[in-house]
Amino acid sequence: MFYRRPRRLPLPLLLTALCFICLDAAFQIVTRPVTRHRVRPTFPELQGNFSVYVAAALRNAETIQRDAWNDAVIGLADYLGPHRLHVSIVEGGSEDGTKESLQYLAKQLEKRRVGHSLYFGESSMEYLASVNDRPERGRRPPGWIWNERMRRFEKRRIPHLADVRNKAMEPLQMMAMEGKRFDRVLWLNDVAFDVEDFVTLLNTRSGRYAAACAIDFEDVPSYYDSFATRDDLGFETASTYWPWFLSPTSRAAAISLEPVPVTSCWSGMVAFDAAPFYGPAPLSFRGVEDTLADFHLEASECCLVHTDNPLSRKRGVWLNPNVRVGYSLPVYKEVRRKRFPSAWHSVVGAWSNRLWRWYSALLHRVERWAVSRLVRKWAAQRPSGERIESGVDCIINDVQVLWDGAWRHI
Repeated sequence: MFYRRPRRLPLPLLLTALCFICLDAAFQIVTRPVTRHRVRPTFPELQGNFSVYVAAALRNAETIQRDAWNDAVIGLADYLGPHRLHVSIVEGGSEDGTKESLQYLAKQLEKRRVGHSLYFGESSMEYLASVNDRPERGRRPPGWIWNERMRRFEKRRIPHLADVRNKAMEPLQMMAMEGKRFDRVLWLNDVAFDVEDFVTLLNTRSGRYAAACAIDFEDVPSYYDSFATRDDLGFETASTYWPWFLSPTSRAAAISLEPVPVTSCWSGMVAFDAAPFYGPAPLSFRGVEDTLADFHLEASECCLVHTDNPLSRKRGVWLNPNVRVGYSLPVYKEVRRKRFPSAWHSVVGAWSNRLWRWYSALLHRVERWAVSRLVRKWAAQRPSGERIESGVDCIINDVQVLWDGAWRHI
C-alpha cells in the first residue's frame, strides 16, 4: 500500500482567499457606522413636552445602583422636572443593599419634589419561603408547573416577573383616576445609562412608535437580551454579535445604526407610548397559560407585551442601536463609544453573522414549526376560559422556574 500525500491548495488560490479576507476586513473597519447622537455638538433636546412614568423591578441591584443607576434616575429628575416625571420601583427578595440604596434614591427624589412610588416587598428569606412553599399534587395554583423529574411543583419564573411588573404599573392606574396621565412609560432594568440615552431613545423616529428599545450588553461585544428580541419577521437573532439580525431588513438598519424594525424587544431600557396602559382593559404583562407551559413551552413577558399591544401593528416596535446600555459600568463605557462596534468587533460580527445566519434560519424555522405544532395541540384541548395564544413568535422550547434565590431551566 502506497501512502498518498494530501493535496495542498494551490498557492495562488490561498493568496486570493487571503487577499479577499483582508480587503473585506478593511472594508468592514472603514465603513463601520458612527453613533448618531454622540457626534452632535450640543446635547439633543427632547422632541415634545413628554411626561414620563418610569418603572423598574429590582432585585440584588446594589452595585449598579451605586455605580450608575441612581445617578441616572436623579439626572432624569433634574432634566424633566417634578411635573413631568413619576418613578415607580418594586423591590423584593434582595440579599444585598438594594433596599438601602433605593431609600437613598427616594430621599433625592423627595428633595426634587418628584413623585415616586417605592414598594419594598418580601425579604430574601420570605422570598425563598414563598418559592419553596410548594402545593400538593392535585391542586395547582396559577403560576406553578409540575417537575416530573423532581416529582414536585415548581414556581414559574415568567408569571412571577409579570406580576412584579404589573405591581410597578399600579400607581399609573391610580393617578389616572385622579386625572394625572403620562405620555410615555419608560421601563428600566438594572443597567448603566444616562440622560442622553433617555433623550435619544424617546426621540426614536421623532416619537412615532408603539415602543422603542435600547440594546443591552452584559459583556462586549455580545448583546444580552436574546430571549425577548425578535426581528421584523418574528425570528430570533442570528448572532449576539453586531449586526445581530437574521432578517435582511432588520440587519440593514442595524448596519447603518438606524432604528431597526422588530416585532419585539426589551434590552434593558424600553419606552412605550403610554396610551395602551390606560382604559377599561389596560395593557399588562403576562406569561403563557400554565397548561401551555406543560408542553415545555415558555415566552418572555417582555415579548408578549408587544404582541398584546394594539399600537404595535399601527406604529411598530423599534430597536435604536444608538442607545446602548450595560449591566456594569465598564461594559457601558465600552459600548458607548462613538464608533461602534470597534474595528476588531466589526470584522468578527460581520463574519459571525454571515456564517451563522444560514444555520440560524434553518434552526429557527424548525423550532417555529415544532412550537406551532405544540400550540395547536394545546389549543385543541385547552380548558374553557383560557385565552387563545397570540404570541407564538415569542414562544421557545423551554420552561424557567425559580430556584434557590435565582432561576433555572427544567
